[in-house]
Amino acid sequence: MRLFSALCGLASLGAFYALCQRLDLGRSLLPISLACLSSFWIHLSQDGRTYSLLLLIVLLATCQLLALERRWSMRRGLAYAALSAAGLYTHNFYAFFLAANMAYICFEHRRMPRLLRPWGVLWLLIASAYLPWLSSLSSQVRNWAAISALQQPFDLGQLAYLFGNMAADTGFLGFIHQGWTKALGAAVATSLALSAWRRPPEPGQRRAWSLCCFHLLLPLALAWSLETALGQPLTQTRYFTSISPFLYIMAAMAIDGAGRWAGVARALAIAVVLAGAAAYAASGAYLDPRLARLSAAIDASMDRRLPLVHLDPYYYTPMRYYYLAHRPHFLTPREDKKLNWAAVPGYPAVLSGPRLDSLGPCLMIDPGREFFDSRYGSATGQTISRVLFPSSQKTR
Repeated sequence: MRLFSALCGLASLGAFYALCQRLDLGRSLLPISLACLSSFWIHLSQDGRTYSLLLLIVLLATCQLLALERRWSMRRGLAYAALSAAGLYTHNFYAFFLAANMAYICFEHRRMPRLLRPWGVLWLLIASAYLPWLSSLSSQVRNWAAISALQQPFDLGQLAYLFGNMAADTGFLGFIHQGWTKALGAAVATSLALSAWRRPPEPGQRRAWSLCCFHLLLPLALAWSLETALGQPLTQTRYFTSISPFLYIMAAMAIDGAGRWAGVARALAIAVVLAGAAAYAASGAYLDPRLARLSAAIDASMDRRLPLVHLDPYYYTPMRYYYLAHRPHFLTPREDKKLNWAAVPGYPAVLSGPRLDSLGPCLMIDPGREFFDSRYGSATGQTISRVLFPSSQKTR
């Protein structure tokens, strides 16, 4: 199931190298080194979802954009339009990348408006190809709260977490150590801002710097604006896959232009991405390396037919879908994270009130060891309800 993602990830490295060549960055091996070691890209390539394909489309479309900018041809124009239409059908957030394309071209050719006419035709062609999906997009927007459980408000903390994950993806462990990832992301963003302020890009790099600035900053600004307008959290880190190549290029240009400190900065950047890859590999299992052992212990010691009741969402999703999928899993409503668990695919799994009372014998998953010496123990739905919700029991 994940092979297609892996193939797209491998192809993305070739496309990224070609992009660096088109931007005259071929003499520097740092951008492609960051990409090859990127735990964020490794994660995308091991995930059975669309994000690795989205990354490949973004890179190929950017190569075609630069080729068209240098020399216009109908063949290249149609290739760019086809890739852009495929990107829009792959993920809705590709529209932000396409908007960055438009802004970059308009900025670069602002003194020659006549050169924008063929681009306008291309963008109309792309929009026409996307028309059949507009009704579905409208339905998604209207029902946004019901289509995902894990959207997060796009604030400064989330922005730092986004940059941190692209530098060293600790997504599997980040639910515990988000502060570390946010600190790393804030350091990356600050370093890039200081580099741009203190040392403007060299004349030969201005085109690459302009391209990266538009494709890094505009999608973030548009996503924040849309979320503000709708009043609804919209984002996950993966949704911004399209900005990661431009982040690596900007980081590499800033480091290579750091003068006498370039060697130290280069070594530090490689160390960070290597540490991220090592942490990603060491996580071993989804969210927590102890999950596989815990799941095996539960199956070995308990009746395989008993349902599991989770006191905390930390173990709920991976156990339900990866480790103990043959058992029914339920989640109590005591968790305080604002996640839409009703949108998790499968059977309704949030228990409260009479449903919990009538559950019968079960296993209670207790990560914090609040009620058991180990992380699980035998119970009944009525016992759990009496312990967790004593006030409601008195009312009844």
